[in-house]
Formats: sequence, C-alpha cells, structure tokens
Amino acid sequence: TTTTPNTGTPTYTSHRELPERSVWFTRYQEHRKKQLDCEVASSLDRKIRVSPSKLNMIARLVRKLTVKDALTQLSLLHKRHSLTVANCILSAKANAVNNQGLDPECLQVGETWVTKGRMFKSIDIRGRGKSGMIRSRSANLTVVLHEVTPEKMQSAALPRAPHRPFLGPA
Repeated sequence: TTTTPNTGTPTYTSHRELPERSVWFTRYQEHRKKQLDCEVASSLDRKIRVSPSKLNMIARLVRKLTVKDALTQLSLLHKRHSLTVANCILSAKANAVNNQGLDPECLQVGETWVTKGRMFKSIDIRGRGKSGMIRSRSANLTVVLHEVTPEKMQSAALPRAPHRPFLGPA
C-alpha cells in the first residue's frame, strides 16, 4: 500500500491489499452516525434467490417508516419475499436493542438498499440444435435503522403511494 502525496489517501496495487468489507461498512456506519446525529443499527442479508429489481420493489415500500408500521405493511403485502425483508428488519431491530441498547419503540427504517449478488448460469437447450442461457440471479439486502425521537415519530411522513395503481389479483 502506498499513499498519494497530494491527498494522503492510500492506493492499493492489488485486490488482496483491500480491507475487508466489514471495515468499509463500519466506516460507513460511523460516517452516517455523525451525519444524522443519531444512533444507527443495521442488518445484512446475502444470497437471497430473487432478482434484485423484485426485491427492491419490496424494500422501497418500507423506507422512512417506523419498524412497527413497516412490519405491518410487509405482513399485508402479497409478495413472496416480503417475509425475507421482514426478517432482515427484525434482525436489525435485535442488533439495535442488544448491541447498541436502543429503545425498540423509537426505531425507524432509515435506509434500505438492494445490491446484485452472485448469478448462476445454466444452459437452456432449445429446438433445432440451439441453446440459450438461464441466469438465476441473487440479491443482497441491507437495512439500516435510525433511532428517532418520539416527537419526530409522530410527525413522520405517511407512506408513499405506489407508482402503479393496484388492479386487483391477476
């Protein structure tokens, strides 16, 4: 590892010198704690066998909601992976209560983001000697909870309306 003379930031010559992901995430949490001026707790769920775009539709619904409201929304949602998002929120809540000692009633889902996971490829054999590629996608889900004062909890914004109207069951 060498440092650049102008900025003093380290430059890495190979991927083996990079710090672990947990180091980057810990730095990010400390940065967000200073930026928001509140306590944060997070949970990461990896290798979820669903397309990231499908999981992101569910994760977008619960942003800026209290934990109780988010779990209620997810219990009423008819999507296959709403239980996965709910379990990740409950894990982040347990991390907040047990590790940071935060009040469970004052927690709000501050941030949720979905990233691409590993993609498994297999061959799809077709007619007339042709073949295609089946891409089985996976996703990673990160939920960050913020501790909010009770005054801000009461003045929290209502959940946003979905982009497309609900037309009933298919």
